[in-house]
Amino acid sequence: MSLSEAEALLYLCQAAPRRQVRQWLQTEGSSIAAHERHGRTPVWTWARLADLGIGVVTQYDEQFPDALSEIPDAPLVLYYRGSLESLSVPAVAVVGARRCTRYGLQIARSMGRAFASQGLTVVSGLARGIDGAAHEGVLESTRQNVAVAVLGSGMLQLYPRENTRLAEAIVASGGALITEYLPDAPPLKGHFPERNRIISGLGQAVIVVEASRKSGSLITARMALEQGRDVFAVPGPVTSHASVGCHWLIQQGAGLVEGADDVLVEFGLVASNRPAVAEPPAALKPVFECVLPTPISAEQIAVELGLPIAGVSAALIQLELSGFVEQRPDGYILLLL
Repeated sequence: MSLSEAEALLYLCQAAPRRQVRQWLQTEGSSIAAHERHGRTPVWTWARLADLGIGVVTQYDEQFPDALSEIPDAPLVLYYRGSLESLSVPAVAVVGARRCTRYGLQIARSMGRAFASQGLTVVSGLARGIDGAAHEGVLESTRQNVAVAVLGSGMLQLYPRENTRLAEAIVASGGALITEYLPDAPPLKGHFPERNRIISGLGQAVIVVEASRKSGSLITARMALEQGRDVFAVPGPVTSHASVGCHWLIQQGAGLVEGADDVLVEFGLVASNRPAVAEPPAALKPVFECVLPTPISAEQIAVELGLPIAGVSAALIQLELSGFVEQRPDGYILLLL
């Protein structure tokens, strides 16, 4: 595609809905003809976007992600900051509720870190809650070029504002922010379910960590199935409103996952840093089975098992050294790697 054709397509994409643009391209035969017919100078030109540090890739460019080319109603244009190389490797999407529990945050963060450590790209939506935690987990890994955030607004209208620092960290680490919306497009309510098809389309699988029955994450899951992607869901307490959507997905046939390894195994990827033994020694099992993804103290375990605190503490140290649990300021948590 020549520069003039690309400029014309860029104008059309900002001037009309995607369906109308597609119709114009089909009836006019080329983007140039359509541009001349409706001809005005594009507001957002390649040069102006470059000055803002925003790249543009059209559906007709080699840089356009192959995974997105396969989905129905693929975006005609993507605006991005950062590196699109992160989309040239296998990717998984980790999504979930904005109003989530600490349990959900810990799992999302752990999954982001685990997938990134295996060189997978982790795609999410930069939203509050599960999305942000997944991105943060990626940034904690030792690998680069593995975090991609799909926005429901333009680059100059980043939402939510509280995640601006996180967005900048993603770009600085070699990942990317991408959106199909013009740089000054506001975060309209309808943009978010629409952008979900890009999140699911970029990933080979979608993992829903926490979701209510009416969560937007279920829209992402539905789109993933329509696109031929695998869908997984993390179970939670049956009393938790945040897990209702995940349990419903599992009832409908989604894969049940308790940690990143369940997904890695599904794709033939096994974490290289897994403990050599699948289970802890029998003597440590009672203590091990008391540790959950949410923090629990040595004192609580001692009370629960009726054992001396010294013995429980010694067992926890051995479990930590073996890579089964991790000590946090508020207690021990189960490692999900």
